[in-house]
Amino acid sequence: YKSQSEAYDHKAVLKNRNFWFIALAATGAFCLYSLNSAAAVKHFTTQGFESAAIVAAVSYMGIANMVGKLSVGPIGDKVEPTRMMAVYLLIIAVGTLCSAFAKSQAMMVAYYLLLGLGFGGVTTTMPVAISNYFGNASFAKNIGVAQLTTTIFSSTLPLIAGVVFDNTGTYVGVYIVAAVILVVTAALAVMVKIPKNSNN
Repeated sequence: YKSQSEAYDHKAVLKNRNFWFIALAATGAFCLYSLNSAAAVKHFTTQGFESAAIVAAVSYMGIANMVGKLSVGPIGDKVEPTRMMAVYLLIIAVGTLCSAFAKSQAMMVAYYLLLGLGFGGVTTTMPVAISNYFGNASFAKNIGVAQLTTTIFSSTLPLIAGVVFDNTGTYVGVYIVAAVILVVTAALAVMVKIPKNSNN
């Protein structure tokens, strides 16, 4: 772990369940981000929000994303990155429910703020966690496989959402399911076993 993790070569990493727990946990955030890119504007439009209000709410997401990334620095040396990832995933889950049941501008803004904050945190903690557990000897390969995993799974959610919308005329159910996915992936992050020689 950390200083001792250089012993892991790439093949050993792929056989380690902790690696897949980390990669699949991060997938939850990427799934919601992909859904947001493909469907959020249409979702809020069908919920009765005006375009100007949606654009104003979207503008907050970038700032929140930056805050999420920066928050990892001061906290990450004291808290295990995978546990931080779980918290960030739950933050996104709360935001997703705000989106599903949005009836006011405040709930829509909360969705974009929480998505930005949580996604920024997850994208920063994932490589840190992989490096801590498996070292830097095959870091590029490890990150490549992890990101490929997130891409494969996250690319399917917008397609499913489109089919659901075509048949129901709403994305509400999709956002509720996405919130459940985020809770499940947060549980995966918690399931990552912290080695006994961890300093955290």
